[in-house]
Amino acid sequence: MKRLSERINNLKPKKSDSSYVSSPDDIKNQAKKSFLNKLTDNALNLFVKHSDIKKFTKLVLSDPENLEHEKLVNDMIESGQISDVMSDKSVLDLTDNESFMKDLGL
Repeated sequence: MKRLSERINNLKPKKSDSSYVSSPDDIKNQAKKSFLNKLTDNALNLFVKHSDIKKFTKLVLSDPENLEHEKLVNDMIESGQISDVMSDKSVLDLTDNESFMKDLGL
């Protein structure tokens, strides 16, 4: 019996004077903080996504007869700031864009 207890004691990690034993309340608080941090990050991401969707919808539905955006795009293409958005390369780049496809839910 004595040998068995010695072996069990040898298997246990040695406690040093500087070791800190956490209470169950500390463990609960750490778990709670971790959960709330993840929940906060998730809520913030959802809020930003929802805000972006609302802004985009407002922009798209604001005035269907306003074609100023087409003029702006054409001016940007002519000045060389962007390439032709309807070219095959541009369309392929969009289909390879994982972030874009994820936002579309595809």
